[in-house]
Amino acid sequence: MSTALTAWITGASSGIGRELALQLAHAGHRVIISARSVEALQELALLYPQQLLPMPIDIADAVSLEKAKIQLAQLAPVLDLAILNAGTCEYLDNGIIDIELVRRVMSVNFDGTLNAAALAMPLLQKAKQPALYIVSSQVTTLPLTRSGAYGASKAALEYFFRCLRIDVMATNIF
Repeated sequence: MSTALTAWITGASSGIGRELALQLAHAGHRVIISARSVEALQELALLYPQQLLPMPIDIADAVSLEKAKIQLAQLAPVLDLAILNAGTCEYLDNGIIDIELVRRVMSVNFDGTLNAAALAMPLLQKAKQPALYIVSSQVTTLPLTRSGAYGASKAALEYFFRCLRIDVMATNIF
């Protein structure tokens, strides 16, 4: 990419999010990195101090979201790219429907991703060629034992954002 972009990645402290942040920073882009772990974000930011900008957030917590809304707008009045990757997985045991477990997983994976998208959309709308990516899972097409909460949260995400894509078709997002 010849022009530097400003990106925001949730779930950037480990796994896919961390690797995406490193690749974008290596390519010269500014990347706002978010996760709950302040220490992991700070450690990651040291690898590319000019490109990786830590912004801790718990996407399922209202107070954290309010702080992030202000900080995100200060760090990036315009967002070119948002990769909403944060998520969690807890497994059900013995076929027992643990409602609290399901709610925790849905709170982060579905509600939290919607919260992050709501923060990103106004800033993406200001970009020339914005892109919004939602990280889901193949588990939505292949049921796995004990994974009902995780799979349901990812299936809900896929459906919601497919609908949103239709709703914003007239804009240049996606």
